[in-house]
Amino acid sequence: MAAIENKANQLNVALEKLNKAEEKLNEAGEKLKRLDEVKALMRKLNSDDLKEEKPENRKLYKDS
Repeated sequence: MAAIENKANQLNVALEKLNKAEEKLNEAGEKLKRLDEVKALMRKLNSDDLKEEKPENRKLYKDS
């Protein structure tokens, strides 16, 4: 009987570790989604900046 309880305890510990790992993966997934959103916004901002002929853009291009 003690062997069964020992195995049950081991399985519970393993299940807790899996649950914690799942939480971390979910958090990482959320961070990746936010990062993708930020990257998309940056691409949009960069393309908008290049489309508009702003004096400061022209100055930057002339300096380089």
